[in-house]
Amino acid sequence: MSVYVAEEFSPEEADVLRRYFTNLYGPVFALVNLPEVVKGALFARYSRSPKSLRRLFLDEFIGELDISGDD
Repeated sequence: MSVYVAEEFSPEEADVLRRYFTNLYGPVFALVNLPEVVKGALFARYSRSPKSLRRLFLDEFIGELDISGDD
């Protein structure tokens, strides 16, 4: 049986992730408030990446979104 180890995020990263992920620290979460095209691209990239979905989103996708004024 494998043990889930929660990923750690900086306070700034957590603030961004809370807008789009329902759970930051558990293995089960949902995506919210993201365009369908971003979700599709994120999962296509995730299938070929060793990174977690949340880390991949921060590293490669957040720059594509206009998050100024989102709170």
